[in-house]
Amino acid sequence: MTINAEGQVIRLFGTSQDITDLVLAETELREMSTALANAVEGISRLDQHGTYISVNQAYANIVGYQPEEMVGMNWQKTVVPEDLEMMLVAYQKMLAGGRVEVEARGIRKDGSIFYKQVVMVTACDDRDRPIGHHCFMKDITDRKQAEAALQQEFERQAVVIATQQEIAIRNPNLDAVMAVIAERTQDLTRADGAVIEIVEGDEMVYRAASGIATSYLGLRLKVGTSLSGKCIATGQIMICEDSETDARVDLAACQRIGLRSMVVVPLFYQGDRVGVLKVVSAIPSAFTESDIQTLQLMAGFMAGSLHLASEFDAKNSLLSQLQESEERYRSVITTMTEGVVLQLADGQITACNASAERIMGLTADQMMGRTSVDLDWRTVGEDGSPFPGEQHPATITLRTGEARSNVVMGIHKSDQTLTWISINSQPLFHLNQSQPYGVVTTFADITERQEAEEILKNRAEQERLMAMTDGLTQVANRRCFDERLESEWHRLMEGKQQLSLIMLDVDYFKRYNDCYGHQAGDICLVKVAKAAAAAVKRSTDLFVRYGGEEFAAILPNTDAAGAIAVAESMRDAIGDLAIPHEQSEVSAIVTVSMGIASIVPCCGESPDELIATADRALYDAKRQGRDRYACGAYQMTVPDVNPVVE
Repeated sequence: MTINAEGQVIRLFGTSQDITDLVLAETELREMSTALANAVEGISRLDQHGTYISVNQAYANIVGYQPEEMVGMNWQKTVVPEDLEMMLVAYQKMLAGGRVEVEARGIRKDGSIFYKQVVMVTACDDRDRPIGHHCFMKDITDRKQAEAALQQEFERQAVVIATQQEIAIRNPNLDAVMAVIAERTQDLTRADGAVIEIVEGDEMVYRAASGIATSYLGLRLKVGTSLSGKCIATGQIMICEDSETDARVDLAACQRIGLRSMVVVPLFYQGDRVGVLKVVSAIPSAFTESDIQTLQLMAGFMAGSLHLASEFDAKNSLLSQLQESEERYRSVITTMTEGVVLQLADGQITACNASAERIMGLTADQMMGRTSVDLDWRTVGEDGSPFPGEQHPATITLRTGEARSNVVMGIHKSDQTLTWISINSQPLFHLNQSQPYGVVTTFADITERQEAEEILKNRAEQERLMAMTDGLTQVANRRCFDERLESEWHRLMEGKQQLSLIMLDVDYFKRYNDCYGHQAGDICLVKVAKAAAAAVKRSTDLFVRYGGEEFAAILPNTDAAGAIAVAESMRDAIGDLAIPHEQSEVSAIVTVSMGIASIVPCCGESPDELIATADRALYDAKRQGRDRYACGAYQMTVPDVNPVVE
């Protein structure tokens, strides 16, 4: 400024500066702070001492506090003490790698326990020095409970299969079988006791018992005064929720044993009601629909054992009389439901019963004079491999003089059907002879049992696949990713081969959700996943949903150039979808950013380092403008195909 002699301003100097960008940045910062405060996912900011500096409402809601209560609190207060060491290890990994994801149990203000998924990301100042970390938290209690329920079902199936094997070992010892069924039924239904009652005249007798009912083995109850008797009378399942209020039960007997609730299912043999299987509990309403189904399954096992015990008695009677009278033998075996075949020392079939004809689908004339290996069909073992004729139980028994039992064989008959049979062979000796003069082979049709077991195996495999598949996008999930990356790492480390990883993130996906809604966001993720997965063409590669809008591709035996080619294919495929995205700052349609990392696995490194490298590359791609990919420490940019929206 210049002033003349009269003190008047005659010249004025000044400068001006455009602060539009500064004002816009401050406005955007305020909007982002508001969005974070109201985000659905829990978000917090902590200092280097682990003390909360800021907490959004969703984060506070998960832990049961108000945001202002958590400011100044140490994060360790929100972790179950038993999981604290694991979280401290994860915290150190974050300090080393910049980011870590972990699942742990949290503790709310009211003391209740919940499961949480936590992502911790190092926060740095403008000189890239750590000043704390950001914490993103999600309540995964419902998922953990579902996983626990699924695991419980797997364990239940394992016990059922083990029970079948125990029963097979103990058959035809009926008392031993009943003891096994009582014990396993109690275990599977989490009952306090289990009982098998058999009808004897007008009484029900405790023939097998476990748990609180063990000391009452041999107890007799009148059929007309017990719930078990009513089950026998009607042939229906009986459920008592509370013995104190159910007029159908013998209250005095219940009080003597100490039970409050029970479930009773009938036992059948050849259409007759011969007893019941019962579980009891000291608490009311203790049993679920699943427990009732378990009881019915165990009752089916018991019915099968009753049948086998009866058949075994008949078979033993037959064998004891065979040497005395072959004619009497033939008359007895015709009544058996098991197939019975008599073969002489040369292996030729000389006799068979009607059940053998029915099971084999051949007439007696078609079998007579032939051996087990002459019949016109293909035999297989339980695993589907060929069953050599020299391994047939009858052949082995004739050769060694030793009995064989429960040998399973499949028969592909001429009508293209497959029949499964369980074979037993018993040698026949003349007095004072060590070499058998013949063999009696008995066999039962177990086709339905084998098919049921195959269904169980297939169901277990389907459930395993479901556990490895993302429910929304139907591509592989994070669990599958972790297992595959670990296995490929060790496999390629042995062969010193390349392993590449692509991390892919949908650009501005939160804005997409805010603009179009979460349902549209889900549809967008499904389309992106389908297109990207199709671009990962080799069967040895794996495309997964890593979490949220983030995906990943594992590329074994692939170097950086190959990974770049796959990344370009994925980017082109997603671009071809042309999904509108009005809120994107890089394009009018949905785009993705990708980070690529390649390595030859070695003993001194771990898969986590490959993930961290790809994650840093993904961050670089975003920082450099998104809608692109970056490799390790340098950026590879592809030409823009779509118009950029500023």
